[in-house]
Amino acid sequence: MIECTTTTALQNTPCAMPLLSGLLALALSAGSGLAHAVQELPNHIFSRNGGNSTTVLVDKRTRSAYLVDLEQDEPRLTRSFDDLLFGEIDGEKTREGDKRTPEGVYRITHYIPKDKLAPIYGDGAFPIDYPNTLDQIEGRNGSGIWLHGRDESDPKKQVTRGCVAFNNNQIDELRSLLQKDTPVIITRETEFIPATEYQQQREALFALFDGFIDAWETGDIDKLSNYLHPDFHSPGGIDREMWVARKAQLSQLYPKRRIETDDIYAFKEDGEQVVFDFTQFYCADNISTRGKKKLFFKRIGGQLKLITESYAGLSTASYTDQKIDHFINDWLNAWRSKDLTQYLGFYGEQFKDGSGKNLAQWRDYKQAIFHERSDQQIKIADIKIKELRGNRYQIKFRQDYRSADYQDTGIKTLILEGCPGEFQIVAEKWRKLR
Repeated sequence: MIECTTTTALQNTPCAMPLLSGLLALALSAGSGLAHAVQELPNHIFSRNGGNSTTVLVDKRTRSAYLVDLEQDEPRLTRSFDDLLFGEIDGEKTREGDKRTPEGVYRITHYIPKDKLAPIYGDGAFPIDYPNTLDQIEGRNGSGIWLHGRDESDPKKQVTRGCVAFNNNQIDELRSLLQKDTPVIITRETEFIPATEYQQQREALFALFDGFIDAWETGDIDKLSNYLHPDFHSPGGIDREMWVARKAQLSQLYPKRRIETDDIYAFKEDGEQVVFDFTQFYCADNISTRGKKKLFFKRIGGQLKLITESYAGLSTASYTDQKIDHFINDWLNAWRSKDLTQYLGFYGEQFKDGSGKNLAQWRDYKQAIFHERSDQQIKIADIKIKELRGNRYQIKFRQDYRSADYQDTGIKTLILEGCPGEFQIVAEKWRKLR
């Protein structure tokens, strides 16, 4: 068997042909070693509102790897690496010590410099989070799977104990390009497809994702359960029936909920496994949570079904503060523009101001003010946000109001209730400063 070991070998040996065919005339930027597909895109990495990011895509069959940058949700191959080493035994890793390289979707956990490593690992190492949640529920075990360099004093070494080994020049280059949480997809064989097919794949994947989130948000338990794999298990040991029962119970406790998703990635190890990796904000009566979520889908009977999930909590403070800032800005603009309908849309039915005016009385009061003071100017500063309890917030700021015949400066306090995107002002107080 002829092995691909260098760029020259890729171009002149039989093993180069599948790779070049898969990339559809892979173009190498002169003198840079950067690779990008002219007409085809990797059928492994998709995003929506994901920002700019880099993913490592590893191909076990061709002993190669690629760096794929996502920019405005479009993938671009920026670098290729060949002559990689893999586990001594072919196939997917299933247990500790089997000398196989795992296949799946992972994340880099940290970087280990050369001075902290034994010579066998070369100039540096990037451990990955094998076994991931899917590996664990399917019984795969082991640990210590890294992307690392190699001991160049032993050039005959052509295998690892399960890790992916780059040469030291490559690992030195990767040190400046990779970081904690960089995605790593290890697949038996990469697939590159035309741009039109890539967009079709992307649309289908996000239609699956949106359908699942919609069923959850609307409380359609029958529809939601249809998304589950028969072998579904959560990391905590909850099986399919228990998971559905739990969602039904929460649906009754919180009949109205809002689920926002952002920074969404869909990673395909192969056609049989897809991982949706995203930021989730969940809001219902008196409760709001935010975190990083992963949904692991696995194909059965020709359809992708949810087989497990994972969640890691994040602070909600910065997210809600940002949403409140946007709300206050929009409210202020409506006030400045004297658009009474738009302005009143920021207030809830249960609104009371500091003097006891209800929403109808507030409307009559503001309608008269808007009519009398056509030249009003309002400035606010020193905004302070305080969460009072679940989904209830106090906002205080200094307000300066000017019109031709009236002016004042003071401290305004607004009480907001609701989920981000559905905030309503339920109380408003004013304290004039001397």
